[in-house]
Amino acid sequence: MQESLEATKEFVVNALAKMVDRDLIVKEVCLRQNCFWEEGESLVNRIESENRSRLEKSKSPLMLILSSLFATAGLVWALFSFYGLVAPIYLMWKEHRGLVHGALWIYNFWSLFPFLLMSTGMTISGIFGVIHSVKRLRGEDVEEPI
Repeated sequence: MQESLEATKEFVVNALAKMVDRDLIVKEVCLRQNCFWEEGESLVNRIESENRSRLEKSKSPLMLILSSLFATAGLVWALFSFYGLVAPIYLMWKEHRGLVHGALWIYNFWSLFPFLLMSTGMTISGIFGVIHSVKRLRGEDVEEPI
């Protein structure tokens, strides 16, 4: 029984992305398409050439590097913003134990709070980018954004 060509194409692309041994891919294609080795080999070569950009993109570590940098920058920014929010409270408690610097803390809080939110979002999106890139490098099926 012969499998649909689309399912075979998807199998070949995923197997090539996972860097499976080429002979095993051709053997599986021959079984799925009920064809001889030469036909299976030419089908694998054709599918590979048609999907070259997709395969190169799935093996590229560039997104992993960029996502890691994005997550790290977001985390550092969040830590500095958090320090900027907490430091005035600590100074007020340690030195003055009063409400004199309360106005300074309120000013710092409202000026640094958006930075804390943005850096947290940056960190979270960077982590999702890292997860997505690692899945793509492993050859797992990852939905392409529109």
